[in-house]
Amino acid sequence: MKYRPDPDLDFLRACKSEDLNMLVYVLTTNKDGQQRSIVQLPNHPLYKQHAPNHVSYWEAIAGEIQRYGSNPLAALARAGRGKHYIKILENVCNRFSINYIPDAAVEVIEKELCMALFSRSLPHIPTKDFPILCQALQIKPKALSPEAISQTLNEAMRLDDHLESHMIMIVAHAAAIHASSIGYTSLAQPRYHPVLEIFEKPIATELDTISPLSFTGAAHWIIVPTIIQLAYVRAQKNLEED
Repeated sequence: MKYRPDPDLDFLRACKSEDLNMLVYVLTTNKDGQQRSIVQLPNHPLYKQHAPNHVSYWEAIAGEIQRYGSNPLAALARAGRGKHYIKILENVCNRFSINYIPDAAVEVIEKELCMALFSRSLPHIPTKDFPILCQALQIKPKALSPEAISQTLNEAMRLDDHLESHMIMIVAHAAAIHASSIGYTSLAQPRYHPVLEIFEKPIATELDTISPLSFTGAAHWIIVPTIIQLAYVRAQKNLEED
């Protein structure tokens, strides 16, 4: 679990430990509340000494992310180091057939991933729940349809970084529930509680559309929800710095 210096993961060093709680939980814990059998992080000396002060071992967390998204044989050729995060993210986007600009900033690609999962889930949500969603997001689409909601949300997010963060939170909640049976209900504003529940099953269905293990050996059943948690951590960190 050696960390490969990575400009897209270095921001973890500046995060608060409590902001990394969900990320670390999804990395290390399965749906039954048990430690994942292939996880290495809990055996790291710094983890044993400092947990749950996650910032004290942020490099070990980043190294675990790189390892989950890598071909094990290729990692051995890199002296045990995993793949750079941007390559892992691009591979996941390709698996979901998501259009993105390859040279875009990592947070832009993360947003495209989350927005695609959000939009693809909308047709599977009962139309009676659309007013609840629009009220929580404080958007007014021209029609209560998946297409109109997606379009209005995309337009609104260009002017409101907080709204983008809320969209990512909805997806991150569903991904965490799907991977580790834990979510953001206790952390979210009350108006989002019904929305989080509404999206749990539709997004889980979308996450299940790709194989849990890629032909490259990447553990998609772990790395995909982990990437989504990381996207939310980054979005929150960027809001703090604005």
